[in-house]
Amino acid sequence: MAPVLKYQASSRSVYLPNAAKWIDFWTGESVGGGDVTKNVDLQTLPLYVRGGSILPIALPAQSAKFSASATKLAVETGNSSYVYGIGLWSDQRRDIKPRRVWLTNELPSDVGKDAAVPYTFNPEDWQTGDPGRVNQSKISYDNASRTITVNATGAQNTCLQLAASKSDTYVIPRDKKYFAVKVSNVSDKAADSQVWFMLGQHVGSVNPSKVFMAPDGDAILAWDISAWMPDTDNVHLCFGNQFLICFGMTSTTGVSTVSEIGFFTEDELPNIGTGIQSITIPSSAKDDGIYDLSGRRLTSPSNNGIVVSKNRKYINN
Repeated sequence: MAPVLKYQASSRSVYLPNAAKWIDFWTGESVGGGDVTKNVDLQTLPLYVRGGSILPIALPAQSAKFSASATKLAVETGNSSYVYGIGLWSDQRRDIKPRRVWLTNELPSDVGKDAAVPYTFNPEDWQTGDPGRVNQSKISYDNASRTITVNATGAQNTCLQLAASKSDTYVIPRDKKYFAVKVSNVSDKAADSQVWFMLGQHVGSVNPSKVFMAPDGDAILAWDISAWMPDTDNVHLCFGNQFLICFGMTSTTGVSTVSEIGFFTEDELPNIGTGIQSITIPSSAKDDGIYDLSGRRLTSPSNNGIVVSKNRKYINN
């Protein structure tokens, strides 16, 4: 690290030992030892990492508590003459602290496997998005009813985020382009709810695209997130900037209960909270046999309706 000591300096010279190759932390450029000159500004402090080193990094967060649970490793390979692959792999992928690291031309066979699972709503995955808006102690969970109760007043102070420890735990299909929340006792005005971070990106202050009422009187707030989704069939919920997902709603009573947070197609939105979703029948289910509700095996289900495979119901459409 080479602090800039001269007022209004536009460059900084630093001596790097010749015994190693060095990596510019900001650009990834490999440089040799000796005298190196780096262009600088108010945001850029010359920082070089020794080739072959592994650098733990705490990601930006609003408090040290959240930052400590969101560490990653930067592997600098400048000291290796030939590297076939670099693997950062977690056996469980329940956090983003790597359990194994390789700098080798022989990677284990399981590195190519996708450890993420399809997203499902698990109340305890969601925690306060900002302790200044709502303290974690004001949030309670009922796993039996699968709900989150938030005690908060004020604009957008019913504030939740997907825990950083869940980075790369979940994956969603790209066609589920709506992020939606089903919640009681919140304002049904779009201006009173905002998403600030989505899919690891800071998106500003974005109001929901759709707001409507469920049959039980809960509000359903839905954001069209297609503009922030990568062009891939499956989207991994990965840590990017300060949050995975962070949003806030405005309670009308001071006590609001969230019964669903998830990702949906436009056709699925009206069915949120009913347990009915449009699901493409997976090829594995077809291999195991598909039956109608009368128990008759279907060789090629072509009509719309509910079918059963391996004790699971699918809507064939």
